[in-house]
Amino acid sequence: MRRQLLLSGVLSVALLGGCRGDASEVFGTWVATTMIVIPPGSQTGVDLLQAGSSLSISIDAENRTIGSLIIPAGVGGVGPLSASMVGTARVTSTTVEFDQAADTFVRDLTWTRGNMTLTVSSQTVGGATWNIVLSRI
Repeated sequence: MRRQLLLSGVLSVALLGGCRGDASEVFGTWVATTMIVIPPGSQTGVDLLQAGSSLSISIDAENRTIGSLIIPAGVGGVGPLSASMVGTARVTSTTVEFDQAADTFVRDLTWTRGNMTLTVSSQTVGGATWNIVLSRI
C-alpha cells in the first residue's frame, strides 16, 4: 500500500509537470505587460506602455510570427514607430529570438522563456536598455 501511494505521488508530480503547456511550446499570442526603456545617456526609465505604446506577437506551431509594435512620437527617444512583427521565432529550451524584416529592437533582443512569459531584462541595444515582459494571453 505504501509503495502504491509513493508511486501514485511520483506519477502525479510527473503528470502535473507535463501539464505546464507553455513549458514546451511557445505558440500563442504574447502581449507586452511591461515595456520600459532607458534611453541612451539617461538614468531614468520610460514606461512605454503608459505612454501609449504596444507590442503584440503571435507565434504559430511552425514558429511563424505576426503582430505589431507601435510607439507614439516623442516617447522614450524611440518613436514614432509602427512595425510589423511578421517573421519567425528561433526557439530553444530557454530562449526565443525573433527574425523579422522590420528593423526594430525586438529582433535584436534575446527573450528568456518563463512560465507564461517571455522576458528581456536589462539588455542594451543601440545604447538603450530594455526591460520587457510579454505575457501569454
